[in-house]
Amino acid sequence: AIICIPCGFALKTDDDRVGRLKEKHGISKKHRQKLNALVNSLHHPDLDELPKRADRSVRHPYLALQTGAECKHCTPRSTSHDILSLHLKKVHTQKINGRGTKGK
Repeated sequence: AIICIPCGFALKTDDDRVGRLKEKHGISKKHRQKLNALVNSLHHPDLDELPKRADRSVRHPYLALQTGAECKHCTPRSTSHDILSLHLKKVHTQKINGRGTKGK
């Protein structure tokens, strides 16, 4: 993975890998030219294909520490509370509303 050291985020392996440099760091187009081609030539795997770091593992010196939450009913985890809220409403509505699996 390629890690943006100033902000500690691993870059996704989509078509525009260096767009973050403009959006988050104000790097000019001139300084970003040909960088996508260089990064693409490295053939890094997609972030979803890389093994996840174990909970409470030694902190990586260049990755930002992420705060997140997990579903207490099953396995999904996310740094986005919106995503977890949607998951709970979609998958665990009866448990949230205090009803058993038979409903009212």
